Amino acid sequence: MEAIREARRAALAASHAALAEVQRLTEAKAESPKALIVASRLAKATPKNGEVGTNRLLTRLQHLYVWAIGEGYVTETPFKRHGISVVKLNQSAEKARSRRLVGDEDIRLMHAAGPHLQALIIAALETGCRWGELLSLTWGQVDLDGGTIFLPAEKTNTHEDRTIPITSRLKAILEMRRTDPEGEYLPASAHVFGNDVGEAQDSIKTAWRLTCQRAGITDLHFHDLRRECGARLIETPGISLVDVRDWLGHKTVDMTNTYLSTTIGRLQAAGRKVDRARQTAERKVKTAQTRKCRTLVAHKQIRPAAFEATGRIS
Repeated sequence: MEAIREARRAALAASHAALAEVQRLTEAKAESPKALIVASRLAKATPKNGEVGTNRLLTRLQHLYVWAIGEGYVTETPFKRHGISVVKLNQSAEKARSRRLVGDEDIRLMHAAGPHLQALIIAALETGCRWGELLSLTWGQVDLDGGTIFLPAEKTNTHEDRTIPITSRLKAILEMRRTDPEGEYLPASAHVFGNDVGEAQDSIKTAWRLTCQRAGITDLHFHDLRRECGARLIETPGISLVDVRDWLGHKTVDMTNTYLSTTIGRLQAAGRKVDRARQTAERKVKTAQTRKCRTLVAHKQIRPAAFEATGRIS
C-alpha cells in the first residue's frame, strides 16, 4: 500500500517539474511541447499535492478488501497485520475548505464572467447545487409555477431525491433562459444551463479559471459557491440547520454543521447578541434599583435628594 502512495508522490513531483518548465517557457514567450503541457496537468489539479486524492484511493481499496473478505474471495487485507492497522491516511491533508466570498468578490465575479457563467454563478449561490447538478439540469426538472427544482437520485451525490425552492432572483434567470433564439420554449429534455438551443455543456473549468483571473480572485473554487449558499442560509434569521441540510441535500445535520465552518459574519452576529443580552440585563438591574429607590422615598426611608443625586442606592 505504501508503494501506491510513493508512486503517486513520484508522479506529482514529475508533474510539478513539467509545470515549472511550462511556466518558464511561457515567460520566455516560447511554445511548450504538447507532451509537457499534458504532463503538467496533474500538478494543476492537485493543490494539496495529491495527498487527498491518495487518501481517497486508499479508502476505496480498503472498502474493496472488506467486501472481498465478506464475499470469501480473500481471507486477509493488506491494511491490517494481526488486527492492527498498518496503513494510515494522511489526516493533515484532510482539512476542510472554509473559503467564502469576501468583500466585493461576488460583484467582481459577475462583472468578469460571460452570460452563461453569470447564470451558473447565480444558480449556485441560490440553490447550493454542485456544478455537475446544474449542468445536467433539464427543463423537465424545473417547475416555475410551483417554484421548485427537482433533482432525481441518479443526479445527486447522496443518491437521494432532492427538491430545491426557486428564489425570486433565480426565477428571473430561469425565465430569461426558457426560450431559444427564435422565442420558442425549449423542450423538457433541453438543458437549462446548456447553449442557446439547450444542448449540454460538459465543463466550465476553463471559463471559471479565466473569470477568476480577470476578476483578480485567487483560491476560489466553483464548489465554494455551494458553501457560500449554505452559509448565507444559516445566517438568515429563521432558517434552521435542518433547513440548510435539506436545501443542500446532506444526509445528516452533523455533515451540514461540519461543512459550514464558522464565519466572521456569524461571529459578528454572535457578538452583537452578547452585547444586546448584556445591555438588556443592565437595563433590568437599573430599572429594579430605580423602583426600589422610589419605594424607599415614598416610605420616607431615604431623602429624595439622595436618590436624585445618584439614581441608585448602595
